[in-house]
Amino acid sequence: MLPGCLAGGLVIAILGAPYGGVKTTAFAFTSLLTIPVFNPMWVYAIAIAVAFAVPMLLIFFFDYRTAEEKVAENKK
Repeated sequence: MLPGCLAGGLVIAILGAPYGGVKTTAFAFTSLLTIPVFNPMWVYAIAIAVAFAVPMLLIFFFDYRTAEEKVAENKK
């Protein structure tokens, strides 16, 4: 999850720089339902998508199973 958090933070830092970052005037937990309280909303939405996609792709391409788990799966 940490690479995803890093990537999402970088997206906010890079895309939000011209706007002074991503800001909100309300206290809101991070959730898909709270995207509208952030300004600019599109930067926050892209950062959430990146923070979700990066770990998913890393798991898909590098696999998360140990060597023993892979051997056990192949024996089935």
